[in-house]
Amino acid sequence: MDKISLPSFTLVPQVIDDISVTNWFKPEELEIENISGSHRALLEAQGWREAEGTYLPNGYRYKFKRTVLDIESTLNAMVADYVEAINKGVADNNTRYDSIVTLWSTALDKAEDEFNLRENDDEAYENYIDSVVTLMSNDYTSHYTTMSGILDDYGDGAVADVNTASDIQASAREDALIASGFYNAFTAGAMTTRVEAERTINLAKVADMVADKKLSVEEHLYQVTFNFRSKLINAKERLVEMLNTHSITRLNLRNKIVELLNNFVERRTDVYPDLAAITGIVSELGAGNPGGFTDGE
Repeated sequence: MDKISLPSFTLVPQVIDDISVTNWFKPEELEIENISGSHRALLEAQGWREAEGTYLPNGYRYKFKRTVLDIESTLNAMVADYVEAINKGVADNNTRYDSIVTLWSTALDKAEDEFNLRENDDEAYENYIDSVVTLMSNDYTSHYTTMSGILDDYGDGAVADVNTASDIQASAREDALIASGFYNAFTAGAMTTRVEAERTINLAKVADMVADKKLSVEEHLYQVTFNFRSKLINAKERLVEMLNTHSITRLNLRNKIVELLNNFVERRTDVYPDLAAITGIVSELGAGNPGGFTDGE
């Protein structure tokens, strides 16, 4: 079985450099003449601090300073960092995802190749079994033909022995009649009738014996034929069942790999930085919020 080369998922740790936020803030100045105490309190609540003042002929000019968050610069910086982070996250996730999908696809491809090889082995085994069955069938047919040929001539020798014995007996009896002086047409005919009757009886016995033998052999051959064919059918059924089981098992394994691959594809859920959260943070850092400015002194 071929080995599967696993992709490398080693990620290089990302080192974050020192981040400067100087450009996130900007200074602001405000000049006001002759303000009331309540007005001054409001300005101070907004982060303004008195920096210097100038006397006028009819009053006093106040100069206030404060440092406020530059919303546009801050948002631009955060969005730039967000875009960089999300692009890198998407790229890394796509790389890992594509690598895993490729791994599953490779596993599926190699599994199918291996299954195809096994199917070829099964086909070769099936052909081998068929050839063995054919050879056994031919051997049996040859044996059956041989046995049938032997049975065709079975009993001929016994028939010949009966006829020979009857002929010898007839000659001996005829010689005995002649030697005793009793040979005449009547005695010769009676003797011949008796000999032929015995011949017929003996030939009938031989015929019965041959018939019994042939019937016994035919019955045995039929039983052997029936058992042989039954075993061939059972063997073929077992072979087909085994091959079907192999095929179904391989198909189930292949489908399981496909199912796992589909489940992995369907479960993909990537989590990236939340732009809405960044927008919320920036909105809380506006100039109208106490957290949006620093002491101007």
